[in-house]
Amino acid sequence: MILAIDTATKWTGLALHDGRSLIAESGWYSSYNQTVELAPAVLQMLHISEIPAADLSAVALAIGPGSYTGLRIGLGFAKGIALANQLQLIGVPTLDILASALPRSEGTMVITAEAGRKRVWANNEDHRLPVAVEARNIAEVRQIVQAGADLVLLDNMRLAQMRRAAEIIGGRMKTEITGGVTLRRVKALARMPVDRVSIGALTHSAPALDIALHVERA
Repeated sequence: MILAIDTATKWTGLALHDGRSLIAESGWYSSYNQTVELAPAVLQMLHISEIPAADLSAVALAIGPGSYTGLRIGLGFAKGIALANQLQLIGVPTLDILASALPRSEGTMVITAEAGRKRVWANNEDHRLPVAVEARNIAEVRQIVQAGADLVLLDNMRLAQMRRAAEIIGGRMKTEITGGVTLRRVKALARMPVDRVSIGALTHSAPALDIALHVERA
């Protein structure tokens, strides 16, 4: 059972899908109120559908482009559910979601969405946004390879797991090491057969330097 969440625009959407058919769907206009509306709406949908959170297998989320606040709220909520219930978290580009609901035609399809300040996001079906999926173990790596993605984030894996993940992926998609990366470990991680290493310590653990400038009148 997949829980789908879309908070990328002022129109918030939720859905439950069992892999074969749509079980429940809800959408409403939410002008910057997702913080207080999202969690109760998900709880109500699960209750009405008589589906416990334990029956969920994954959470799918619109990852933009869209409202920064809306995306942050949706991602924070989705990650919380996924971590608490050990669920796979799947990011889907907003414009791809809009395109999938439209009938196919022989011409080029251009998808647009409101961007605010009288601007719009636009993309055509030949230039989609890349999809990145986080994997915490080898089983999830196999699922991602089967489903397809542009980037696999190897999160908090041991060195042996990273090597095995790289073998399974076999160069079919880009790979990035994330989670638990410190400046002490980065040299060893750089030897892994991956494309990138993400080091959060460069920003959240950077030492502060207090600099003052005194100006005296001549």
